[in-house]
Amino acid sequence: MTATPDASTVPRLGQPFVLAIGHRAALSDAPVKITFDGVSEDSRCPERVACVWMGGVALGPTAQVGEGAPMTLTLATLHSSEQTNRAALDAYEIVLQGVQPYPETPDNPIRREDYRAEFVVQRP
Repeated sequence: MTATPDASTVPRLGQPFVLAIGHRAALSDAPVKITFDGVSEDSRCPERVACVWMGGVALGPTAQVGEGAPMTLTLATLHSSEQTNRAALDAYEIVLQGVQPYPETPDNPIRREDYRAEFVVQRP
């Protein structure tokens, strides 16, 4: 699938931005592009269920700095001592702030086209 530029998403360094699956953002003040390719795992505990583990969501966005080769990152919202929600890319850090929507029940899986991921690109 070819990424679709999101015309409404022209973020700046340090500014959160949201992408739908298949959409791309290019920062206005840094040579960084990010594409939200999809969700590889969503094990978050649904809101209407009592779980012993909170779960998490993982995704692998593609990021590119300048004319460099695109790289697939691994980002997750898992609750652990490791910072699984961030990855270094050259002089930048890509941070996954969150993923919406949150699952409500196990019987209603989230449709692929409904996912939205919030990212921030910053200097570490």
